[in-house]
Amino acid sequence: MKRNILLLLTAISCVSLFCGCERMQSSQVNSDMTNEQVFSDFVGEYPRNELSILSENKEEIRKAINAQDNLTCADYLYVNIPDKASVYEFKTYSVLVPQLNYTAEQYRKDFDSFFKYFFPDREINMDFLRYYKYLGFDEEKGMYESDEGYVKDKSALPDGVEFTYNEMPERSENWNNPIYLELNKLIGTDSGIINKGESAYLAGKTEYDAQKDEVIPSDTYNTLSDFEPRALFKSVGKYSPKSEKSFKLLDGETRICDAVEYFEIFINNAPISTGLERNIRTIVYSVEVLKLTDDTYGYFYRTIPQFQNVNYEFFDYGTHSPYNYDSPASGEAFMIRGNDVDYINKISSNSWTFDVNICDKIVPLETAIKEISSNLTKGITFDVIAVELVYVRQFVKNELGHINIDTYEALTTPAWKLTLGNSNDNRTYMGYVDAKDGKNFRYYSVPGITYYHE
Repeated sequence: MKRNILLLLTAISCVSLFCGCERMQSSQVNSDMTNEQVFSDFVGEYPRNELSILSENKEEIRKAINAQDNLTCADYLYVNIPDKASVYEFKTYSVLVPQLNYTAEQYRKDFDSFFKYFFPDREINMDFLRYYKYLGFDEEKGMYESDEGYVKDKSALPDGVEFTYNEMPERSENWNNPIYLELNKLIGTDSGIINKGESAYLAGKTEYDAQKDEVIPSDTYNTLSDFEPRALFKSVGKYSPKSEKSFKLLDGETRICDAVEYFEIFINNAPISTGLERNIRTIVYSVEVLKLTDDTYGYFYRTIPQFQNVNYEFFDYGTHSPYNYDSPASGEAFMIRGNDVDYINKISSNSWTFDVNICDKIVPLETAIKEISSNLTKGITFDVIAVELVYVRQFVKNELGHINIDTYEALTTPAWKLTLGNSNDNRTYMGYVDAKDGKNFRYYSVPGITYYHE
C-alpha cells in the first residue's frame, strides 16, 4: 500500500528575511483554539501587492533567450508565469495531526466526506475499511511498529489514525468493479489516493516488469493501491496544460485544456480536513497523453501545489535532485473521460504559513535569463524548454546546523526557473535564481530530455 507520509519540506538557503520584502505582522496561534478553528495565519486572506510579473509576450521572451550565446528556444516554449501576482516570502511548519489533538472520530468524519465526494454512488462496506496507526521505532526489536487492522474489529480507534478503503487488496483473476481510497493524517502537505478502477480494468491482466522495462501478460488484474498508469499504457507525447490539442477519450473528443480545467475545478472543491480552510490549490503542471486502445486515449497529469497563483515546488533543496520524470510535480492524476477523474494520487490544500512577507519587487525575467546563462557551460547550447516563476523552500537550521524535527520549519521564497535540454549529454537541467535579486544560481539535472509538443 502506498504510504504518503510526506512531510511539508522546504527550499532555498537563508534564514534571514530578504530585502525588497515588507514584513507583515503574523498572528500568534491561540493555545485555546478548538478543532473548529483555522490552524494557519493568513489562511484565505493574504496581504495584497500585485506586481506585473509577465510584461513580455512569448516572442519577446524568445528574443531574450536567443540573445544569449549558449541558449536557444525549443520549438515549443512553455511559459508558466502569471501576468500579475502578489509575491511572498514566508515560513511553514509541517504538523502531524496528533500534535493538534485530532481525534479518530474527527478523521473518520473527514474520511466519510472524502468517500461521498469521490464515490457519490457507492456505500462504504465495512469489510474493506482499515485503519493504520504508526507507533514508532522499537529499539529492542530493531523495527518500526504499528497498530493496524479492520475498523469493524476495533472497539475504540486510537487518535492519529489513517484510513484506507480497499475493495481489492490483492491481485485477482476476477474484476468486481473495486474502488480504493486512502486518507492520511498530515496537514500542510499532499495527501490522499483515489482510484475508481476504470483505467486499471482497461489495462487488463497485465503487469509492469521493471527488469525488462515493459508490460507483460499476467493471470490477474493490477491492484488499485499501486496502480501506475504511466507504466501500463504507452505514451504518445507530452503537452502543456494550456494546449488546445484534442484527443478521443472514452466519451469522445476532448481538448487538453478543457480536461485540465475540469480536473482543477473538481480537485479544488474536494473536502479538506476538519477545521481547516484551503490556502493551497492543486494545479496541473504537465500533461502526458497515454494510449488506452487503438483509437482512445487518456490524459495523465503531473500535479503541483499553487500558492496565490504561483506554483509551489514541494520538495527540499539540498544534496540530491528531487526530480522525477523531469518534473518537480508532487502528485499525479489520470482522466479517461472528459467529465470524470479516474485516478488521483495526492491532493494539495493546506499549508501552515507564518511570518508572511510581501515583496515590493522582483527582478525582470530577462535579468534571470542572463544570470542563468552566465552560469552555464560555455561552448554548449542549451534548449530552453520552459520558463517559470515558482516558490521554492529550504529547512531552517539552528546554529548547530540541525533541523527542528518537531515542526520542520522551512523558509519559502520566489525564484525564476529555466528548464533546459542538453543534447550533448542527453540530460534535462533545471536552473534557478532568486527572484528577489537574480542571484544564487543553482541547478539539478535528470537523464533524458522531454519536449512539449505544444
